[in-house]
Amino acid sequence: MELEGFGRMAGAKGAMPQKNEVAVVVGVGRSGLALLSHLRSRGVITFAYDKSEAGREALLAEGLGEVPLLTGEDYRRLPSADFVFRSPGVRPDHPVIRYLQGKGARLCDEITYFAALCPASIVAVTGSDGKSTTASLIAAAIQMAGKKAFLGGNIGRSLLWDLPLMQRGDYAVLELSSFQLMTADLSAISGVITNLAPNHLNWHTDMAEYKGAKERLFSLASRMTVKDGVFPAYRATRFSLDKKTELFLQDGVVYDREEPLFHTSEVSLVGRFHLENLMAAAGATRGVVPRELFSALAREFRGLPHRLSFVARRRGIDFYNSSIDTSPERTVATLTALAERGISPVVLLGGAEKGLSFAPLPPALRKMARGAVLFGGAREAIAKALDKGGFPYTLCADMEEAIFKAINMAEGGAVLLSPACTAFDAFRDYAERGEVFTQIVLRLSDDN
Repeated sequence: MELEGFGRMAGAKGAMPQKNEVAVVVGVGRSGLALLSHLRSRGVITFAYDKSEAGREALLAEGLGEVPLLTGEDYRRLPSADFVFRSPGVRPDHPVIRYLQGKGARLCDEITYFAALCPASIVAVTGSDGKSTTASLIAAAIQMAGKKAFLGGNIGRSLLWDLPLMQRGDYAVLELSSFQLMTADLSAISGVITNLAPNHLNWHTDMAEYKGAKERLFSLASRMTVKDGVFPAYRATRFSLDKKTELFLQDGVVYDREEPLFHTSEVSLVGRFHLENLMAAAGATRGVVPRELFSALAREFRGLPHRLSFVARRRGIDFYNSSIDTSPERTVATLTALAERGISPVVLLGGAEKGLSFAPLPPALRKMARGAVLFGGAREAIAKALDKGGFPYTLCADMEEAIFKAINMAEGGAVLLSPACTAFDAFRDYAERGEVFTQIVLRLSDDN
């Protein structure tokens, strides 16, 4: 496969590294470590590149201390390679990748490598919001139907180590980020795009590149399930809460075509947006999961950690953790879900900026929140947006201070962690951020 501007690439059905061939993995994160381990198990000669020496500790922790690691400008000391693998956070036009491609290396990535070796049928899920929940719902539905499903990709652990457990007739459900989709090559039996909104614009060159990465899934999947209004020029199974598409809501019942799936009163998850996630899962599993199982799925699926989960009641205040909310749109959706239950929280907002506009926040906060506490690297930028919207807020440096300030503002109501930003300014990821929040809350006494 050729991707315009990124040179020669390995494809899912093309050549993969063989014993004694040379591969360089660029980026020593979760994906890169899994690749290095698996490549070495197949006799591939491996090298690693990372931006700093911090990668060496990660290699040692994974038992990969023998892998040569080069950092910074030392990449010119890397040998000629047969393959160069990019980790998801590394752009395909990174200087190290360009350098190795110039010496004849083929560009590849973890998802493409996995897909080339995977005997199971692949279901691929992407979108700006809701893709983790939708992928988890799909895997749960397949398992409920008595079939084996493996969940991975951008969520959880790498599926490379599950390959020996997979066989034909099984399913691999992959949540895919825009970073992964930029170069991924695979053959999916079903693809899902949950929605599309500006995201990760600090990494992508512009919205067109971000949108183009998502759009690539149409060429990688045999059939698609897509939210109504997203990529309208493409043929796909469409779902909507507001229009009568193939999957639709009418009089409190969700239908697939004209067949009822479940009543909204059965859904254990909080928020209308979860109805869309269930619709997407239903569309993706047509012909695999009997329609009558979706009523049980709606009742039994309890959601993901760090996604609008109740933490505890402390000092007369209910604390909610929705650390997975890494965009303003997701924060608005979470506030809407709480408003449906009559809850108006003090919201903890902040983290690292990623080039998104915070303009959606002020009107939603004025309508559905009591106040806001801003923390982390993006606090000043959020403050500017709130100044224009006339909403009460206070600033602080870190998570712990933010919690105590929120307690003073909440006055016996609720506190919600819904940052609207990534966690990378202070935490490894949104999960670590949510765990820190939870630990601080659970340590609180009921004393004033």
